[in-house]
Amino acid sequence: MKLTNEFGAPDEIVRAIQNDPYTKDGADFSVTELIKPPQIRRLWKEHDEDISVDVRDEIWKLLGKGVHAAIEQAESEGTKEQRFHAKHNDFTISGAIDLIG
Repeated sequence: MKLTNEFGAPDEIVRAIQNDPYTKDGADFSVTELIKPPQIRRLWKEHDEDISVDVRDEIWKLLGKGVHAAIEQAESEGTKEQRFHAKHNDFTISGAIDLIG
């Protein structure tokens, strides 16, 4: 996927979006991918190099990460931010939970 900046977002915002550390941790699918329509996922995978997304359309992810980080700092009991893996046939599925109380 190509990231564009047609509306002139500051370089720091662009770099923050480009340097997203998200990973499925070796899984074939994430839980989030499983809830997307299969055809959309297939088309994104087939045409990833041809797709352009503007920084302004990725801002919500950046804001979500900031809120998530702030919530992680809150004192609460339970397990925070843990990724789980499950096998189904020959596939591995992973999902990260925010909090188990």
